[in-house]
Amino acid sequence: MVLCIRSQTKSDGIKEKETETEGFEAKIHSASVFTIDTDGSIYPTLAPHLCLGFAPIPALYIVARDSPNQAVFKYFSELKNSKHSSSGLGADELLKECGNNLVKLELSSHPGMAISQMYPNMASPLIPGVQMGGLGLGPAENALAGRINEKNQMVVSSLFSEVTITHGLAQNLDIGKMIFVSTHFEPWFCEFVVNDNGTISPKSSDQFVFGFQIPGIYNSK
Repeated sequence: MVLCIRSQTKSDGIKEKETETEGFEAKIHSASVFTIDTDGSIYPTLAPHLCLGFAPIPALYIVARDSPNQAVFKYFSELKNSKHSSSGLGADELLKECGNNLVKLELSSHPGMAISQMYPNMASPLIPGVQMGGLGLGPAENALAGRINEKNQMVVSSLFSEVTITHGLAQNLDIGKMIFVSTHFEPWFCEFVVNDNGTISPKSSDQFVFGFQIPGIYNSK
């Protein structure tokens, strides 16, 4: 017997940009319906050719600022000072101009590891024109590189233009919320601050930092 389950999402308080966000929540809700098949696998009801599984590498997500799972960036001083003085540049132009001056997102908390793309391709079937990709803990040789622009956005190197790191909607920011890369989408929150101890926090919530499911070398400074 096939069963259906639903994992509801919530985005209270989104009133601005009504035309751009119209139908967005309905699309997310429709994508949160899953089916439990007779063989024990679980798949999105709208995409029966897929099924739930495990990510190839530990995902990047929000943790408490004092968590032993926090991500401490090896080159945080360079990243902190990497704001570009020129205003009005898009992320793709910024990357082209900075060239080799991009900062490698290698970690001191997890030696030999870095922030890397979880999958080689980016996609977003729910939001037309927007592409997203997962981030996680990968080997240093696969490290992404980037810098902070004048808008406090973390712009990273990618085959796609105007890709920034984001935690998605600003609402309901809490421990466990995923961090990913995305092309421009107005409702996404993309402003971050590099802390003096090498961690990175959402600009609006310095009690949180980037981290993983795997503890690293704890930095309590």
